[in-house]
Amino acid sequence: MKKKSVYGIVILVTLLSLAACVDNKPVYNNQKSSTGIQEGKINLTAKEANSLIQANLLNPEFIIVDIRTPKEYVDGHIAKAINIDFYDKDFIRNLQNLDKEKTYFFYCRSGNRTGQATSIFKTLNLNRYYILTSGINDWYSNNFTVVR
Repeated sequence: MKKKSVYGIVILVTLLSLAACVDNKPVYNNQKSSTGIQEGKINLTAKEANSLIQANLLNPEFIIVDIRTPKEYVDGHIAKAINIDFYDKDFIRNLQNLDKEKTYFFYCRSGNRTGQATSIFKTLNLNRYYILTSGINDWYSNNFTVVR
């Protein structure tokens, strides 16, 4: 009887370990939008981000936000991006001033800062946003243009 309990525990631990390895990107369904991006997908590759940006070039409800430092921003940023510095003491206050009804696309250098800021976006009820998962580094590696 003890062997069965031990085996049950081993199986349970194994299943829990496997579940922890599953990619938990929020995907609500398998429908693709007009940009070819899976509906409900928040974390985008540079190629997906470029498609999304191209589809929204004339959309005043779509705002691109670079959360790198002003120096990084000046060195090269995605066209039409505004700069809200993640390291600025007023970062959260600046995000609070964003219109909650608009859709935002956030990016940083490598994806680290946007990853950290995601919980802030949620706390501030910025419900419609995307992030460039690997940051502008991925953008550069795909040879997409930047503004200097």
